[in-house]
Amino acid sequence: MKNKLYLILLFVLIFFNVIKAQDYFISVGVKLGYLWGKGDGSFNTGVEASIMFWKNDDKLYPFGFVFDYDIVTHLKSDRIHIGIQKNVSIYGVDIGPTFIFGEENSLGISVIPYAGFLLIPYGEFSFYNGYSVQGVGSYLKFPVKSNTKRFSFGG
Repeated sequence: MKNKLYLILLFVLIFFNVIKAQDYFISVGVKLGYLWGKGDGSFNTGVEASIMFWKNDDKLYPFGFVFDYDIVTHLKSDRIHIGIQKNVSIYGVDIGPTFIFGEENSLGISVIPYAGFLLIPYGEFSFYNGYSVQGVGSYLKFPVKSNTKRFSFGG
């Protein structure tokens, strides 16, 4: 538990240091997917929030942070994933630690490639203590705040 608290604190400190970037884009949404690996497989549901940044003096594509919360029924557990993501056009990848808690308690790492803007299909590869979990699904995400002129939603 103590290590989880340190990891979350580190994430918050990095977040507030990076938020000095000129342009940012925050989106939230729901997640529906199917996971398999250990045990059977099952549908999982969850929520995700992410923030993407562009430095004003940098021509690189955006990078950001993501927070996921999932309910995994076949493991009878919940998951929290905190990741760093990098985009190139509408394609991206998210990597970071994933905590499982409930009937099982474990710490692992997840790699999640994705593509899209509002409806975002993804694949997932998670590695825990001695086993792995794979999955596919989609996020339905909506922008909630942005100070960038890189996107326009009409008007």
